[in-house]
Amino acid sequence: NVVKFELLDIILVDEDEYGIMMPLDAEQRDENEAVIMKLKKVDEDFVFEYIEDDSEFQKVVEAIDALEDEDFDEDEEE
Repeated sequence: NVVKFELLDIILVDEDEYGIMMPLDAEQRDENEAVIMKLKKVDEDFVFEYIEDDSEFQKVVEAIDALEDEDFDEDEEE
């Protein structure tokens, strides 16, 4: 089962990069939920892989929430 994604952003958390993505197919996407995957360099290529560690995943979610809070604060100042 192949799923194609739109890459929304890449964030850095503890020296690792993570992609925030949304499935291109509307039937495969939940309304306000993005997919988060770890970006790894394999030889000369970059690949995304699932985050299997729950604490690592939670750390990335908290970093994304903090970024969203910063964006919200900046919008209020305008």
